[in-house]
Amino acid sequence: MLAHTGLSISLTAIHDMINSLSQKAREKLKHVSESLLASFIYNNFDMDFKSWMPTVEKPGSTLTHATSAFAFPLAHGVIPDDLKCSGELWVTDPNNLCAEDQAKRPQRSWMHAMKTIHRPLTPAASTSTADTLYSFPVRDPIFKWLAWHFQYALVTFSVPFNSMRANLGTPETVFQIPIMKTIQVPCRAMDINQSTNDGQAQILENILAQANLGDPTDTPGVVDIREHVILIHGDLATAERLEGIRASRAIENKPVRRLQFPIFVMGLFHYQMACADAIWRMFIEPKALRNGANSLYQQACSVRPHDSGRIGSKPGFRLMHDLIHQCAYARMLDCWRVEVARRDPTIQSLSNFAAQKPSWDAIVDLSYCLATKYLDSSDAADVEVQNNSLILGQLVHYLELCHAMKHGDIGRVEQSFMQWVFVFKSVGKHKYAMHIIKMVNDMNYVYLDRLA
Repeated sequence: MLAHTGLSISLTAIHDMINSLSQKAREKLKHVSESLLASFIYNNFDMDFKSWMPTVEKPGSTLTHATSAFAFPLAHGVIPDDLKCSGELWVTDPNNLCAEDQAKRPQRSWMHAMKTIHRPLTPAASTSTADTLYSFPVRDPIFKWLAWHFQYALVTFSVPFNSMRANLGTPETVFQIPIMKTIQVPCRAMDINQSTNDGQAQILENILAQANLGDPTDTPGVVDIREHVILIHGDLATAERLEGIRASRAIENKPVRRLQFPIFVMGLFHYQMACADAIWRMFIEPKALRNGANSLYQQACSVRPHDSGRIGSKPGFRLMHDLIHQCAYARMLDCWRVEVARRDPTIQSLSNFAAQKPSWDAIVDLSYCLATKYLDSSDAADVEVQNNSLILGQLVHYLELCHAMKHGDIGRVEQSFMQWVFVFKSVGKHKYAMHIIKMVNDMNYVYLDRLA
């Protein structure tokens, strides 16, 4: 690649360039880590060495499992003292062999997590006429978020309403992270397989060595992290291995040796992938649900006719993500068409509706009605309406999650946790449900305010 771009002309020059970049990355990693504000992310990657020859010492396969990692500094006003709580958390840790049973934090269930999900209401005085026209709590932000997606579908994908795009605005925020540039510093790749508990311990020790962090009584010259915690990001497999190795290291008498410092943070992208897979398991995987004319499978195949085999077997995240968006917007536009025709039989299309030049306030009020009438209508008399409202409800909730993540509104993301927990339980993704419940309870009952 470097040769084709004219940046190098020989193998020696390439090696010199790689060594220079590696040295700069090593120095930058230490600089970021020694501030005690570094968070680390790591994941596995596989390499297949086709030219590898088996030997007596290494008779294995050509596939090698390794681990890549990088660090990024915590921002948004975080200071080292916010992370200086390792000892306080260890006092109530279930792995603490020296603590009395009554001092250890209890196991908490989904019922405790439900108590922490609060929907903040907007002020009672509302300028929207929907508060008086309809008997549902439109002041609750969740209805406004869902109604906003109906508005977005109309002004974006219905050409006659494209001129109203300027009126759309953005949904109400709960807790939005300010936008800023994030610095990512790569760590040296590790020839370690992270699929075992022992591999997790080796990875953490390797990262600490690269970052010049640890216990000065064990390794002179390193920055002391005995009283600090470090945020570790990854998938659920990483969380499980990490918990396993921490349980086995609990007999150690030093904080760093017993891995007291890692605080696992689930990657939201993995959460989003799990939500997309849950929708596939719920509405597409069961073959009995594929025959209906209004089934999600039939709609997805009409959108992507050349991918019908993949859709029915294993579509993967990217295809499923695109299908959810396309199918959701098509169904929402159909809801607009059906509702306006129900109110005025002379209107048979959205073009006819646009010809009447409805005001933006009228569109907003109608979107509130759509959000409550066509999403999760379990009390509808028509079974077909019940099924389609259930499908559209899950699709729109997925759109809401994607929009909140894209715009950094962590408050709205947190509002979605428990709704998806029950979906995960229903489709057999019990590990995700269990871990999200644990994460919600830890943030509200275990972690100190400055850490949570």
